[in-house]
Amino acid sequence: MSVPGTDNRRQTPRHQARHEVCLQADLSLFDARASIDQGEEKPLVLFGNTRDLSEAGVSLIVPLISIDERYCYEEDRTLPLKLYLPTGQVNMQIAPVRCHPLDEKEPGKGFLMGAEITGMDSVERTRFVEYLRSISA
Repeated sequence: MSVPGTDNRRQTPRHQARHEVCLQADLSLFDARASIDQGEEKPLVLFGNTRDLSEAGVSLIVPLISIDERYCYEEDRTLPLKLYLPTGQVNMQIAPVRCHPLDEKEPGKGFLMGAEITGMDSVERTRFVEYLRSISA
């Protein structure tokens, strides 16, 4: 089902879909000013759920954390994301474009992140697009 009221500027329709995701990030997700040495820092593994999906992007809810909103507005930030669909796992690279707390008064309740899909294997992209078409029918 397409999300009602989507912006006309969107080039691909969004579909409401709740699926588990696994996001890998470093500490800069919590403090964008943090200086992270890539050789020493192990990735943080965060679990959440999608809110909606499109061929071009994904929005996900990451519960129980507070993301530094500046992280989402910095250039060249990409994160690996595993999306667990009924048809199998899809791995992709995403670039956050929007982050905001689920509850402005209590940001620790979790965050909504909107992200552009910047990379995906062609076989997994085919599976992803076929899945989106199956839920829009």
